[in-house]
Amino acid sequence: MSRIILIYYIRVFIFLGLDGSTSALEREKLINEFNSNPNLHLFLVSTRAGSLGINLVGANRVIVFDASWNPCHDTQAVCRVYRYGQKKPCFVYRLVTDNCLEKKIYDRQINKQGMADRVVDECNPEAHLSIKEVTSLCWDDQEDNTPKDFTDLQHKYIDVVIQKVLQKHSSFLSKEPFHHESLLVDRKDKKLSQAEKRLAKRSYELEKQANSNNARPLYNHYPNNIGTQVGVQMRCV
Repeated sequence: MSRIILIYYIRVFIFLGLDGSTSALEREKLINEFNSNPNLHLFLVSTRAGSLGINLVGANRVIVFDASWNPCHDTQAVCRVYRYGQKKPCFVYRLVTDNCLEKKIYDRQINKQGMADRVVDECNPEAHLSIKEVTSLCWDDQEDNTPKDFTDLQHKYIDVVIQKVLQKHSSFLSKEPFHHESLLVDRKDKKLSQAEKRLAKRSYELEKQANSNNARPLYNHYPNNIGTQVGVQMRCV
């Protein structure tokens, strides 16, 4: 998607760019120029190169595309604009190409973030992907996502950019625009029961024990120090 945007859509704009090859001195120069020059409206930043250590409060709209495998990278990139010192309302857009690996990467992001929220923050986000869907992320499921007409939904959104997209480019959308955070809402009714917690703990202990046993085989337990092939049968719980 990044190649398409670079070739077809931004050629008419004056813009700055930052990636992994940009030196520290040049980075600082570009950032200061963008934040101080009102005539600059576009800054292309590589997600991995610009997700930390820069301040772009001169912008108030972030467009994230080419989703990262690690959801933290995209989240940190957004915080370059939505941060202390920002005085303007901020809008974040995530463009995801459907019917390809990029959509599967985005779904995997949601799954990872939901797992992190459950473990670290003790939240209970609703499962966005089933176990079957998670295990088949790398398979082409041939899902039918024919573009639909969403022009009649403009009134549902207060953001003028979304309204214009629905008005002029609805034919390019396979799904209605939605809030990214809506996939990570804390569901109080999804908390694990005590039995589920005990089962999860037991599964973890069995997996940990199996990994420990397989990590370093003790050959001195075998007669005459002769190694033997040992099969470990694990019970699914």
